[in-house]
Amino acid sequence: MTYFFFTSLGYNKLLINLYILANKYYFLSSILLIIASFTFFYFPIDELKYLYIAMISVLFLFILKLFLYWFNKPQTMPNEWYYKILYICTLQIAPLFVLWKFLFS
Repeated sequence: MTYFFFTSLGYNKLLINLYILANKYYFLSSILLIIASFTFFYFPIDELKYLYIAMISVLFLFILKLFLYWFNKPQTMPNEWYYKILYICTLQIAPLFVLWKFLFS
């Protein structure tokens, strides 16, 4: 979906910058997930507290990802502000709402 979004706007060169930034973000997120999984399974932790911490961490990482895409120095987003809002709403937030509806409705 991201490829089609940038291609339809004619910003194919910006997609390479987005790819590099996303690789860095998801690499660090996967390292944090490995550490969190290790601590959950190998250390005695209260599951309810861990659930709260995990939910807050996932929310923080999601918001951090949106801000990284919005404010990064290598230009990954189009220059026009309305394309930035369109990208964040349709390709970042809307899939979460759809997934939430399918899982919990």
